[in-house]
This record gives sequence, structure tokens and C-alpha cells, in this order.
Amino acid sequence: ASNVVNFGPGELVLFGAYVSWATILQMRFPLYVAFPLTLLTSIVLGLIIERGVLRPLIGEPIISVIMVTFGFASVIRGGLNML
Repeated sequence: ASNVVNFGPGELVLFGAYVSWATILQMRFPLYVAFPLTLLTSIVLGLIIERGVLRPLIGEPIISVIMVTFGFASVIRGGLNML
């Protein structure tokens, strides 16, 4: 839709999987509690990224947007690897 390669969605799915894993297996929440919590957490992170960083880049060169999405993908993956 935007003609820009976006590396972020895969990392948001990975983040959601980690949240789901943590809530179901580590915190022992039932699935009917863990699933909405996972969705809410992923939606909030996605909105923070979109509204806080990607939206102000409208009108900037495409390479800037690509590099920002690649950077976010790296930050999310690195943060999850540290956990």
C-alpha cells in the first residue's frame, strides 16, 4: 500500500509469540486471559511504533523509512534475544 519494504510486521508477530509464551507458560494464565492480553500488548506496541516514529516520516525519502523499519526490527529482535 505504501510501496515501502517494511521489516516490522514479522518482528511484531515474534513479539506477540513471546508475550503469549510468557503469559501461558510462565505466568500460567488460562488461554482466554492470555490471548486478549497478547493482542492488546501487540496492538499497543504497533500503535506506538506507527504513531510515534513512522507517521512523522511521511514525505521523507523512502530509504529513511526502510532503514527505520529495519532498525525497529533489529531492536525488537535484540530485546527479545536478551530475555
